[in-house]
Amino acid sequence: MGWAIGGRQDLDGNEDSVFRLPRSEFVFRFWFMVGSSRFRLPAVVLLGAFHFASGVTADESRFRVMPLDASGVIPYFIADGADRSQFRASDTQLAIWALDEWQRRTGRVLRFERAEREESALLRFIWLPWAEDAALGRMDPSTVDGHPAASITVRPDENQFRPTVRRGVRVDPLLRDVVLYYVCLHEIGHALGLSHSSNPRDVMWPGNNGVTLPIYERYRHLIQTRDDIPRTSWLSHDDLARFTEIWSVP
Repeated sequence: MGWAIGGRQDLDGNEDSVFRLPRSEFVFRFWFMVGSSRFRLPAVVLLGAFHFASGVTADESRFRVMPLDASGVIPYFIADGADRSQFRASDTQLAIWALDEWQRRTGRVLRFERAEREESALLRFIWLPWAEDAALGRMDPSTVDGHPAASITVRPDENQFRPTVRRGVRVDPLLRDVVLYYVCLHEIGHALGLSHSSNPRDVMWPGNNGVTLPIYERYRHLIQTRDDIPRTSWLSHDDLARFTEIWSVP
């Protein structure tokens, strides 16, 4: 089997690889250009058609990892951490818990099963050292023998987190697990077809402008110990609603 990889979204570092004008900003500019009131009724119709068409196209054509068959099984592989990545053996458990959260909260539409060989996995986790031009988490779409697949890269070196987050981790080591678990959930969401959200209460929120510490702290306050992580619901109602909308399309 062979992997073919292309660029995709990431968390807490870079924007999407392709610039897109926010829909609200597009509407504002379009409305401003339509100065005459006699043109505004047709403009409303046109905007409505644009909104519907763009939403349907985005959801139906967006990349997502697809199960191998009707059973819904998506095989995954979690690699060992690369040298100097500051990976810990316990980080593997965070990735597994994140997969379990998506499986459980989406009504078991999907089933993630660990693959013995990396070559047979449609979803794989890679742990890399920090890089100045990289993000904390990233999802790259690819193919495995013609099947949609995804590679999730996580850079777990807490010494390179954003300054406010790094200081929080030094005071509260459990915050590191919260950060990495959140990143795993977020990137799995991209692999399942979800784009970024504009709501900070969604796991799919990208951490705009570096304002991430309050988000991590909100989840941190929900748990007492590390074992509470898989017992707590992290995905929001909107995260799940968007998943259902995308995956209900035949």
